[in-house]
Formats: sequence, structure tokens, C-alpha cells
Amino acid sequence: MPSINLVANISSNNDRNFMKVLSFHEGNAHVLQDVKVNKIGGMLFINTAGHGIGSLAVKLRYNVLNPPEKVCK
Repeated sequence: MPSINLVANISSNNDRNFMKVLSFHEGNAHVLQDVKVNKIGGMLFINTAGHGIGSLAVKLRYNVLNPPEKVCK
């Protein structure tokens, strides 16, 4: 079985300047790697190449202010 050697390229059609490259190998295979996307909307593209298995989880948060009556009870 080949050793872990995986590269993931992440880009967005909403922000042409956004490009992240994640590299996974034997030394960091168990380390969680996070990518923060500031401009939401559009599509994210994830292209992978190499040997290994990856898992992708997406969390989307909205900054919605609560009215004072909900916060100050």
C-alpha cells in the first residue's frame, strides 16, 4: 500500500483571489486542517490528487444580532 501523499486545492468562483492548498502526508495525517472562507456565496471547488483518504465538513455561520429583549432576560 502506498504511503499517504494527498494534496487538496480549494478555490472559489466568488473570490478569484481565494486559493488554498492543503497537503497531507504521514506526519500530519491525523492533524485537523481548517480553511476559513470569508466571502460566502457561489461555489467552492475542491480538487484532490495523490494517495490517501480525506473527509470534508462544512460549517456556515451567519452573524444575526439578537434583539435586546432576547439577550437580556
